[in-house]
Parts: sequence; C-alpha cells; structure tokens
Amino acid sequence: MRLEQGKLCLCIRKAEQSFKQLFSQKRAFSEHMEKWQDDDLYDMYDHNQFVPLLDDPTGKELEQAIAYQRQLGRGFLKIDTREKLDEVLIKRFSLEECCTETMLLRNKKENMARWKSNPDVIIYDSASGDVLADLLKIDIETFASDYGEDFIRRRDARYVKKAMEIPGFHYYVAYLDGKPAGACYAYAIDGYVVMDALVVREAFRKRYVATTLMKHIASQFKEEMFLHADADDTPKEMYRKMGFETVDELYEYLKMW
Repeated sequence: MRLEQGKLCLCIRKAEQSFKQLFSQKRAFSEHMEKWQDDDLYDMYDHNQFVPLLDDPTGKELEQAIAYQRQLGRGFLKIDTREKLDEVLIKRFSLEECCTETMLLRNKKENMARWKSNPDVIIYDSASGDVLADLLKIDIETFASDYGEDFIRRRDARYVKKAMEIPGFHYYVAYLDGKPAGACYAYAIDGYVVMDALVVREAFRKRYVATTLMKHIASQFKEEMFLHADADDTPKEMYRKMGFETVDELYEYLKMW
C-alpha cells in the first residue's frame, strides 16, 4: 500500500512540475537548492521559489538566496519543500509556514453523481473564446485588495494567453443571471488533470457555481482529477465530502521585506 502511494505521489508531482514549467525556468542555485524563476510574473510567489533537493539548505544558503532576491529587486523569499524545514532555520530567518495538500478525486463516476450543480450556470472555455475581460472582473473584485490590480491584470493575461496556446490547458468562466460569476483553470498532462484558482464572486455564492465548474471539468476530461487546498482552509472539508482524498503535502515558507 505504501509503495502504491509513493508511486502515485511521484506521478502527480510529475504532472505538477509539467504545469510549473509552462511559466518558470529551473536552474541549480546551490548544493542543496534549485531555483524556479518567472521573469514575467516576477512578483508571483508560486512562480519564483527555491526548492531544497535531498537535504535542508544551510543557513548560509538561505542568506545567499535572500541576497539573490534582493539583488533582483524582489521583496520576498519563497521556499517549497516536501518535508518540514528545521525549526532552527524557521526561527532564525522568521519564515512563515503553511501547508498545501494535494487532493485526488477517488471513485470519480460515483462521487460526481452526488455533486450538486446549477443548470442555469453557463460555462465558457478559453479554447472557444476570449474570457479575459470577464475573468478580470471576477479576480479584480475578489483579489485586488490583497494583491493589487496591476498584478491581477498581468497574471490573468498571462494565464489566459497560455491557455489559448497550449493543448490541455483551459480557463473557464461561469456565468449566472447573465453575469460572470466564477472561474477556474484546468490543465491535463501525464494522465492527470489539475483544477486550480477556483473563485466565485461573493454575490453568487451558495448557488452551486463552484460545484458546477468542478463537475464540468471532471466530465470533460478522462484523466484522474486532483486539486490543491490549504490545510487550514474551509474548502478542504468540502472537497473531502465530494470524494477527494489527501495524497501529498507541500510545505511552503515565505519571508517578506
């Protein structure tokens, strides 16, 4: 059983890395770390992180990583690792820690049949038309106060452009009452489809917009479906009730200045 779980994690991690490579370039940074970098979305944490290899980085390596980021004019250090960093390093560098869980949909056909959907929700796909303007309405309203409108515009434009260029990558916008109500993207690769960036405008919540989007994606792709959830987030419990099971974890560390 543990061997099967290990193989499953490796397969999903391969799919995750394939998606990351659409945006970021990887290079060796030091003995114990590699660096992923996206010069277009240079201020997006998830596109610009350091990843430890087999062992924890040393204190000196983290100092070098911070110096490198400062030299580039970046205001943060992001580290992603499958194992928790040593507490000494966390305290020394005042790193904020969070955990993201990878959740895989089990018994897809049976669980999908239980998902509630709203027949009045209409879904548009980036493969058949330009969804950027309406996606921006959703994301600026929802996230601009946290991340800034300029960042949201640059991020969404880049993601939709990629979705219109790359086979298997789709951005979806859901409409209800004739208005953009929610959105997410899906990327199919290496036998899996990952759904992420799921958002529903506050005025349309509790009307099954999210589950309608998820059901649409699950029915569109034959691949096994997975998603990511913050360990402490309420949506994780909703996903679990829908039949998703945690199969992997990623520890994320952030330092800002």
